[in-house]
Amino acid sequence: MSHTDLLLNSPIALPIIGISIALDRFFLFAPLFYILIHIGVMLQYVVLTRKIYAFLDVIERQERRLAAGSGECIIHPQRHELNSNMFVQFLAGPPQPRLVRFMQQVITWGTLIMLAAGVLIYFQIAFLPYHDTGLSWVHRLYVLIDLGIVALIGMFLPSPLTGFWASFLYDLRRHTLFFLTSAALFACFFAFSFFVASVPGDRIDEIMADIGPSVTVPAPSGNPADSRSVFLPTAWLFEGEVDPETGEHASLFLRNLVVMDRDLVNDAGIDPGAVSLSLRYRDLRYSRLDRSDLKQADLRGADLTGASLEGADLSGVRR
Repeated sequence: MSHTDLLLNSPIALPIIGISIALDRFFLFAPLFYILIHIGVMLQYVVLTRKIYAFLDVIERQERRLAAGSGECIIHPQRHELNSNMFVQFLAGPPQPRLVRFMQQVITWGTLIMLAAGVLIYFQIAFLPYHDTGLSWVHRLYVLIDLGIVALIGMFLPSPLTGFWASFLYDLRRHTLFFLTSAALFACFFAFSFFVASVPGDRIDEIMADIGPSVTVPAPSGNPADSRSVFLPTAWLFEGEVDPETGEHASLFLRNLVVMDRDLVNDAGIDPGAVSLSLRYRDLRYSRLDRSDLKQADLRGADLTGASLEGADLSGVRR
């Protein structure tokens, strides 16, 4: 999703059904649908876990009887008939090299447990330049909900037990490394979503700049009065210097719009005096709109604090 799409709130066509919705509505509802899908997948795997352990109860008894008769370790042939799904193979498949089992566990853990929270945080990061504080809080809530769901349902994935605390202790004993790694990453996801990925000037942004290590970030406008104090991790990850010619940025992400050298207006289809582009009441603080065509745009009520409009075509703009 480009910053131009965010600036224009361009409609996006939903796959399969082909219905177009505004970009902000997509970022509101798409993460919710993703969470529902994640819940469904995890519940299916919990049911699969119960089936696997019922299968193991039968197979292991037969293996013990065969081993008692022959004096050798016997692998029941039906283990080789199991589905090649990595989760199934990890819990009930025939013996594999340690490296293979470890990779099966890593892939299962990464896709079932960690991937969803990472995707939800990506939604939050991608939408930050839009500067919608309310929707950013919704994205934080989505991340928190998904982490809570994983913490509750995920306990039952590798466990043969049905009680929550019994499964908790089982997972902690049998899969200590993955359990502690998951807890640490969940804490990192939560901290990043709530305290680092913030809209400039919102309450969280101001609090973290006050209580944490912070740096002074200059505004794209070059006006010293528009400089502001930013929480250091936020500054490192989101407020890197932007090249005024190419738009390339030094930070990993951006939380302010960079729409440079873009023709945003269809000059041929605009009557004199008509509005070519409505940006009314938009939060465009600290954006870079250098050399972009904003001819006859409606900017009434838009907040352009610290924004750079160097070389932009502002003829006929309504303010």
